[in-house]
Amino acid sequence: MTTRRATRHSTRSQPVSYHEWSSSSEADYEQGRQEAEDEDTDGVAAEEQDSENDTPTFIRERPTKRRKTQRNAAQRGARSAPSRTLHANYMTGPLASMPIEKHSARRTETPLTIPSDDVCPDWTLLPYEILLAIFRYAAAPLRDELLIHPQASIQWLLATSRVCHTFKEPALAALYESPPLTELAGPHRLLSSLRTDPAHLSMQYDSKIKKLELDAIRTLAYTSYGRGLIDLVQLIVHMPQLSEIDLRDSSERPPYRRLHSGKGWVYPENLFTDLSTCGTQLRRWHWNAHMIKQQSSVTAFSPHVAEMMRAAHSLPSLNQLEELSLSQFGPASPQRSPKNTANDNAPSAIAQRVSSVLEPLKKLTAMSLISCSAFEKSWMEVLQSLPSKLSSLTLSNTQFLDSLAVRDFLRDHGSCLKELVLDHNQSLDLSFTTDLCETCPQLERLHMDLTYFNQVANYEDNKPLFDALLLQDERPRWPTALQSLELYNLRQWTSDAAENFFMSLIDSAHELSSLRYLVIKAILDISWRDRANFRETWISSLKDVFLRNSPDPDPRLVSRRAFREAGPFNRSHDGCTLTAETPVRSVSAEPALEGRARRSTRIQTYTSQRAEQAEEESSDDDCAVVPRRAWKLPSKPFIQGLCEVVDISIDNNRPGEVQFHEEDFLDTDPGEDEEWVE
Repeated sequence: MTTRRATRHSTRSQPVSYHEWSSSSEADYEQGRQEAEDEDTDGVAAEEQDSENDTPTFIRERPTKRRKTQRNAAQRGARSAPSRTLHANYMTGPLASMPIEKHSARRTETPLTIPSDDVCPDWTLLPYEILLAIFRYAAAPLRDELLIHPQASIQWLLATSRVCHTFKEPALAALYESPPLTELAGPHRLLSSLRTDPAHLSMQYDSKIKKLELDAIRTLAYTSYGRGLIDLVQLIVHMPQLSEIDLRDSSERPPYRRLHSGKGWVYPENLFTDLSTCGTQLRRWHWNAHMIKQQSSVTAFSPHVAEMMRAAHSLPSLNQLEELSLSQFGPASPQRSPKNTANDNAPSAIAQRVSSVLEPLKKLTAMSLISCSAFEKSWMEVLQSLPSKLSSLTLSNTQFLDSLAVRDFLRDHGSCLKELVLDHNQSLDLSFTTDLCETCPQLERLHMDLTYFNQVANYEDNKPLFDALLLQDERPRWPTALQSLELYNLRQWTSDAAENFFMSLIDSAHELSSLRYLVIKAILDISWRDRANFRETWISSLKDVFLRNSPDPDPRLVSRRAFREAGPFNRSHDGCTLTAETPVRSVSAEPALEGRARRSTRIQTYTSQRAEQAEEESSDDDCAVVPRRAWKLPSKPFIQGLCEVVDISIDNNRPGEVQFHEEDFLDTDPGEDEEWVE
């Protein structure tokens, strides 16, 4: 056994990179995969000469059968080009059989050549905390937003952990901090690795897990082959540093409809008592009505459910919560008599139950209410029952939440609010922003998305329920602490109201010194001439006022060698500012120039034909041609110039549940198009 392991270690190959996989033939691919399997079987233990069980099963690959022979692989390689995606079997652990997200075709760019002395710093001397931060940043995210498809960064972390002994622990810590469990067997293998005797491991993997995110239907509701159902309590008790649990369902994501009609999953009855017994104290928890075991199939926010939630919040495992989410709670269903049901669904009764549920949570600072139809007729009372010291509030997918209820809540509870997320609320307009600077003086982030979804897939009810997004005499007033403003699909308003909205941002530029992120997607239903003029006027004005225009770094300071080759220069003269010979690039102008240059001749011809046709149609009207409207702008606006991102879009698109973009229709590199003009 010793001789065999030494031979493997001596002939051990380096981890195969993405480019090596994509450029090799199918025959070489199969051979490389076999080498990768042998390498992963040894794991980190072979590198450190530890025991054979050093690498847990969570990141060790299972034995897989060879599906294709070398002959079949070579024949198929002759017929078609090899895939450009990483093979799933090269990955290890619970991700061994999961597909990896494909990379879209991108234009190849010439790498930048930097003169240097070829002195590579010793990365192994960096502290553990710095390496951990680097690996977190480089590998994020480990999976997609749906918690279904793992990303290629998981394989990169595993390969990085085998580079040297110094990289092993921070790289695996970045992987274990939130284990990417995306299949049924994943939790079972993780539990098996956590039960391994620590004496046989080179590091304590259980103490690295801080957050557990699972798709309950995909990983908990069904039995894994040969293993049965996973015991969530047994899995959690082996995570002493666990502070966040997020068990999700497909109904909590757009379009907020249950995409499956099969078996569901419910919280174990002894979940919170067992967590309290093992000493786990959560900082974040998510309640889903579909996962609460009730007497009926209706997901009701009944008095019985509210009492159960209050009892759970009183236990040591949940009484220290800082973030709480409620989703998919509906009105109480008739069980005894319609009279009792009416009393249970009264606004005052619902608000009282919400207050009693939140009463044990003294440290609660963030609250989320998602698709809670139980509060539709009592939003004003429910919002008033929330704690007054909330710093973050999220309200998503509501039908009757309006600006009046939001304004009353902000007036009484908005003094400490720093983050406000209002997405997919059909009755909510922007009239609450007229006094936002007074009701939320500390607000740092405002996010709104005015995309709405059908409650039933085959019935269209995704239209706005408000009359006007903003009236002509309404003008938003923005908090001075605002750092991020994201407003998507602003619609159902007049051009005058839109003009007042954009003017409010420019007039408040001298007060918005903290603003760094500005994204506005507006929909304006006016003539195409006026819309084009409106777009040209306001997009350029907002970028001129808010976008940071930083000059390029001095090329003489890119490295020590470049500094020496540039020769001596007067630091007091041009050490802080660029000289006349150094090119200065305008950040705000370059994207526009590139956008104008990269146009296909077909698009230009089609645009000119449509313009000529519109000219002929307008000339046939019985009225004279209306000249372009002159939009009012301040004569000398204040230039804030501190925003890293200014993304403004003004069009007349119709928002839908599925939005298609240009990259969805591209299957080749644009450079291969003969009619592409650079």
